[in-house]
Amino acid sequence: MRLPIDQIDVGERIRADLGDLTDLKNSIASVGLLHPVVVTKAGSLVAGERRLNAVRELGWTDVPVTVVDDLKDAATFLRAEADENTARKPFTPYEASRFRERQAELLKPLAKEREKAGKPSSNLDKGQTGATRKLAAAGTGYSGSTLDKVDKIRDVAERGVVKIGKTEVPVPDSVRLAANEALSDVKKTGAAIDAASKKVTRALDDFLDTPSRRDDVYRANLAKAIAKATEFPSAFDATRAGELMDDETEQIYLLTQKSMNKWFDTALAARPRGLKIVGK
Repeated sequence: MRLPIDQIDVGERIRADLGDLTDLKNSIASVGLLHPVVVTKAGSLVAGERRLNAVRELGWTDVPVTVVDDLKDAATFLRAEADENTARKPFTPYEASRFRERQAELLKPLAKEREKAGKPSSNLDKGQTGATRKLAAAGTGYSGSTLDKVDKIRDVAERGVVKIGKTEVPVPDSVRLAANEALSDVKKTGAAIDAASKKVTRALDDFLDTPSRRDDVYRANLAKAIAKATEFPSAFDATRAGELMDDETEQIYLLTQKSMNKWFDTALAARPRGLKIVGK
């Protein structure tokens, strides 16, 4: 299938610099366009900005395209942008991170469409974020774990937050400054990603190791543990448990009860004055 070049919506692209297209144009002029440009059903460009610019400079008015309408070939489509014939310009780590982010968003609605059509066949089709991001990293030239490091640097530098589990914690300006310095490194091709990541990790460790932050983490973990413990009574019927309880189980039960009572008595005795106990 071919589309007129002026009907393809390029939109905002990841590439800040397309680089020298001479080798790519020579390759296309010699052997043709081996990898069609990839577009959505609506005509938005998915992969192949360098190819599109190369053929335009060669005087083409239309171009072969592959229309993305199914996930089964998604990995191939994603590799296309990173494999523009034999003269591709490698992504910088920063560009690769942004590419994966954009492609993961692109894959989500495709996964939902397949699921609605009754065609779920993989974790990706079921919309699982991890699987989507793994596939979205295809063709970037970097592993998913490497891009995770870049994403962490970007979160701190660009949004001023660090993710702890599913929670986003704001960071101070000093940490954000260190992340921005590291981000300037990963925007360069061949930059030492590990060194940049360690720089941000050290700054985060210094921030998270303050007494107030340690208290916040301890309080959050304690709340989770107590909430988990409250699930026990609903999981086991007390009457049925008593009917089946033998002497050994009773001793364990009594020991646990005594231990927990002692823990709560100590905790309540140490509680600062002026606070109210919710539910009492």
